[in-house]
Amino acid sequence: MVDENLEVRRIEPPKLGEYYIGKQVLCHRPLRKAHPLMNVTEKNGVFLANNYGHGSSGWTRAPGSVRYVNSLLEKAAGNKLTKNSNITIVGGGVIGLLTAFDLIHRGYSNITVIAEQFDDLTSHKAGGVVACVKIDIDPSMREIVDKIGADGYKFYKKIADGKDPIFKKGAVILPAYFSTREDSLLEPYVGVVMKPAKDVILDFGNGKRQRMLSYDDGIFIDTVTMMEQLKKFLDGKVVFK
Repeated sequence: MVDENLEVRRIEPPKLGEYYIGKQVLCHRPLRKAHPLMNVTEKNGVFLANNYGHGSSGWTRAPGSVRYVNSLLEKAAGNKLTKNSNITIVGGGVIGLLTAFDLIHRGYSNITVIAEQFDDLTSHKAGGVVACVKIDIDPSMREIVDKIGADGYKFYKKIADGKDPIFKKGAVILPAYFSTREDSLLEPYVGVVMKPAKDVILDFGNGKRQRMLSYDDGIFIDTVTMMEQLKKFLDGKVVFK
């Protein structure tokens, strides 16, 4: 039974027959068990900033995590890091390119991005929906990780609202439907950057109706478009190897 007093939304169910479904590995997304590694170490006067292991939340956390790690780098290096310091970024995916993007906006000009390739990467193929993957986060990192996720939401929301001066497209506000709040993985953002979920009834047009929770300010990220815009912005500003 469903509550007929709730808002009814008609949606078209996906086609799930054998003709439409296949099994193919498109990419691998490394995930650290506890939480992503985001820190800065120093050896022989060289500073190494780590930012990896976000797994299925790479796109969600990328904007916030690069700001967080780049700030750690500036704090750790102090006056040893100048605007003309030689900075090398290893990896040409979303985190690598956004790291360069953020550093440029901080005024750094001597940046090299090294990668095996820059096209057809996992970052191009990954499904971009703002939501944190369900993993066991170290309690000491929970507040930082939640803030990074909220910062990422703000970044994409600005694009979706057409208010970003650089990214003209690549993010769209869409309702996201879930059976429970726990399943959504969006609750850490509610009251911070998102509105509370509402109960609705989905009408699939085939006689089936189901009560669901809707987060009406969910965000879908067009990962290919975002990667293309990032690469275009960085061309001529950084060295790609």
